[in-house]
Amino acid sequence: MIVSEIVELEGEIIHDSIFLSVGHLHSRNKKRLVPINSCHDLKLAMTSDTIAGLIIPEEIPVPKNTKKGIIIASNPMMAALKIQKKLIQNSCINKQPTKIHPSVYVHPSAIISDKDVVIEKNVKINEHVIISEGSVIERNTIIGPNTIVGSISKPVNPDPALSNYNPSGSVLVKQGVVIHAHCCIEKSWFQDTTIIGQRCHIDNLVTINQGAVVGDFSLITANSQIGDYAIIGMDCWVGLRSIIHPGVSIGDSCYVTLGSRVTKDIAHGMVVKDNWAIKRERFKGVIT
Repeated sequence: MIVSEIVELEGEIIHDSIFLSVGHLHSRNKKRLVPINSCHDLKLAMTSDTIAGLIIPEEIPVPKNTKKGIIIASNPMMAALKIQKKLIQNSCINKQPTKIHPSVYVHPSAIISDKDVVIEKNVKINEHVIISEGSVIERNTIIGPNTIVGSISKPVNPDPALSNYNPSGSVLVKQGVVIHAHCCIEKSWFQDTTIIGQRCHIDNLVTINQGAVVGDFSLITANSQIGDYAIIGMDCWVGLRSIIHPGVSIGDSCYVTLGSRVTKDIAHGMVVKDNWAIKRERFKGVIT
């Protein structure tokens, strides 16, 4: 697909882009068109082999000597969503009615979208839970009170005009997951899936940002945040109040100590520490 053949943009097309999808900087789709909001993001995007084109704001210098498509727009996110909306319209994808298995317990105060939700057998939905369209909850899962599944991510420099667009992502909560109270599981603005693997345990007050993947059998403890499109491997332990930065990949069987801030990829089987976490001895007897 070529941008100039799909939709008319208010911005200027410097190099036309041949692409397959519109996506986030840290998305895993190949040949995607990506909105850029900073020079730092531009630097990351220029080194990626999976990004076909960039939508950049007027204040960022146009990259030279690149084969990537370049579009200049006053609001890159708005331009990206406009292109995506046109793609979805052309694909003629129809939303399906919500399907809830008869064995599911839904508290009377819970709110579940009447479109594009699938909830399998023996799921328990507690009080004041909100489940948005594009969510799939597999069997034997428990969703704790005041948790939101499929919340909308707030983009950088949000524009009121974004209300004209709906996020196109989805959320998949696999079988046997336990999500405690006051958690937030975001869905992406783009056509990506936020995934919580089977038999994961998500503690209170955890935020799983858009496009993130939590591998099977992992534990995310209270007040932690998993950044946009971060990947947590299988059988990992993420300690209390930890922050995993956007796009970071953590290998299987890793242990992230209390209060850590993970900014780089972590290999399989590693223990992650930072200055605050090293002093965790004082928490013995309080946290086990």
